[in-house]
Amino acid sequence: MQREHWRNLNKKLVKKSIKIYKNLQKIKSNPYKFIEPLNRPKGAEPLYKLRIGEYRAIMAIRNNEMVILVVDIGHRKIIYRKYQ
Repeated sequence: MQREHWRNLNKKLVKKSIKIYKNLQKIKSNPYKFIEPLNRPKGAEPLYKLRIGEYRAIMAIRNNEMVILVVDIGHRKIIYRKYQ
């Protein structure tokens, strides 16, 4: 999203969005240095979490394709309920 579009958004939302974006950019070269496995039921697709303050980014990593797929982003109180 370009900065021109952010002018009309709530300032807190903009700050959180920028923080999330910067953290996701930081992990591009070596994601396993920054992420942790997400506890999942046996047999479920492995997912990973990235801590970003009170928020978590839930990701799937496709090593053979060199792809990091952000599945979801949400507040830590809510996000884990979706993936357990």
